[in-house]
Amino acid sequence: MSLERWSADRRFGVRLEDDVLETLRDECARSGHLETGGVLLGRYSSRQDCAVVTEVVPAPPDSSRGRTWFHRGVRGLRALFVARWRARRDVYLGEWHFHPGVNPEPSGRDQEQIRVLAAAASVGCAAPVLLVAGLMPNLVIDAWVAPRRAPVVHLSER
Repeated sequence: MSLERWSADRRFGVRLEDDVLETLRDECARSGHLETGGVLLGRYSSRQDCAVVTEVVPAPPDSSRGRTWFHRGVRGLRALFVARWRARRDVYLGEWHFHPGVNPEPSGRDQEQIRVLAAAASVGCAAPVLLVAGLMPNLVIDAWVAPRRAPVVHLSER
């Protein structure tokens, strides 16, 4: 069962197939009671309106985390991005984050981070996706997109 979410106006979407969702679930389960996160890689649909996630990258080794906070590191990401571009033409699509024991809603810090990434020309992603997973008690995943120079937009089930 894949996950697909869209903005109310259908301008922005995100899709994860079963194998990618399973990786996300595994990373959240491995994290236990601590927050974790990482990056999303993939490509855009032919209409350029849907981010198709092909890989959920776990937290880099220089990441740090606790029960109610997570800071994603960067070690190894540049080389990974280059390798995925060369092999599959996959690009950076955004971030994922796990909140154990709570609703999958982005904190103010999460929203600020995704807005900063959208504004950063060096990131090369004008509308990064933010997936937030929560464990309550089952894993629930919600999604947002941060278009450059616009408010964060919630993506919901259709």
